[in-house]
Amino acid sequence: MRRLLPCLLLAAALLAGCGWFSDGTDWTTRVGSYSYDDAVKEYGEPQACQQYMDGGMSCTWNTGAVFASHKNMVLTFDSYGYFESKDMMR
Repeated sequence: MRRLLPCLLLAAALLAGCGWFSDGTDWTTRVGSYSYDDAVKEYGEPQACQQYMDGGMSCTWNTGAVFASHKNMVLTFDSYGYFESKDMMR
């Protein structure tokens, strides 16, 4: 029984690192309606943003995930400041 808890904790950490656990957000429903301002309210100020010539931008937030294989979330916004896509990076 004493060995079961460490094994379960290790399994949970590995699954989290593989990205099997998520925050439950359906990002497809946010396309065109979720704004940069909404992202700042939810995640705080981004670490960095890159402006594009067409007026859009991509911004990076650190997720703070300790065991996750991807620590940075990159959200791309159109020229009006509305969400277009999400990517996870190391």
